[in-house]
Amino acid sequence: MTTAELKKVLIRKIAGIDDEEFLNALKTIIDSKSESTIYKTTPEQRMKIMEGQAQIANGEYLTNEKVEKDTDNWITSVDEKSENTKRLTIKDFSFIKSRERSKRYKGSLSDAVIEDRRAEL
Repeated sequence: MTTAELKKVLIRKIAGIDDEEFLNALKTIIDSKSESTIYKTTPEQRMKIMEGQAQIANGEYLTNEKVEKDTDNWITSVDEKSENTKRLTIKDFSFIKSRERSKRYKGSLSDAVIEDRRAEL
């Protein structure tokens, strides 16, 4: 079956469907494949798009490869720095101790736990 024949079959079958929910779902699928999607943007969004296009034209951008390399370098430097830092393990953690300390804390329990862990480092 050619594409044109398939379209005719689908049009005929769709014309016979009265289920509005199904038709809306089908419309969503068709819309996602549409090549002429029109995006509605605010004036602020259009300004940001124009700024981005100008930055690209001026060479003010990073390639994906550059970002990945910079990220890898950053992670490596953080790992090297953290080798000299005490790492917490589950053995270092005490719910009872944290609960007792958090009773006098006016923030959230998670804030109290984080504060306690940082104080122990």
